[in-house]
Amino acid sequence: MRRVFLAVCAFAVFFILVVPAAAEPTIFGPTGLIVNPTADITPLEHAWIALNFLDNNDNSIWTLNVTGSISEHLELGVGTIRPDKGDSGFSFFGKWLFMPETETFPGAAGGVTISDVSSENSTMWYIVASKFFELGQRATQNASLHGGISYATGSANDDFEVFGGIDLEFSENMIAIAEFNSGDRTLFGGFTYGLRYYIGPQFTGQAGFVDGDLHIGGSFIF
Repeated sequence: MRRVFLAVCAFAVFFILVVPAAAEPTIFGPTGLIVNPTADITPLEHAWIALNFLDNNDNSIWTLNVTGSISEHLELGVGTIRPDKGDSGFSFFGKWLFMPETETFPGAAGGVTISDVSSENSTMWYIVASKFFELGQRATQNASLHGGISYATGSANDDFEVFGGIDLEFSENMIAIAEFNSGDRTLFGGFTYGLRYYIGPQFTGQAGFVDGDLHIGGSFIF
């Protein structure tokens, strides 16, 4: 509990610093919602640095990721994963936007995330589609829908999963996020929900609950 308190205090300072940017990193790196990747990618010639905390049933996990694009359609990244119990690990990830979004059709991307933590390795392949909707005349009436399928292989049993989510912009600098993952054996199984707050054009903070576990994160784009 003390770790959670310290994490909340640290990120509270971050939130007080007061426009949305696009395609912020997920907890494990690829751009998207809080846990699920989307068909968005980091803007060309830019990169994100993101720090995240997840309580994870009192075995807290910290992640530090760098995510950037090397072309208009290709995003790459690397990260470190530090659990409270067990050895630290790493992750590598890439995402290819093979169908940009249009006014009529959603965008679609495919990607892979490779991780190795405490001698447990995992490789996740996924395909995801995203569509932006203007629900009204104001910017605060916009939303995006996302959905995809993934296949994970590694130390645990191989498994297919489906995932989806929505982000709804309800103020000029804040969006609400809700997500679902079908897998019941994965870290992110079940429902995730939270808020993402845009602190100027370069800083982003977010907080929420991942299958009931507290998550707090922040990111910077340069």
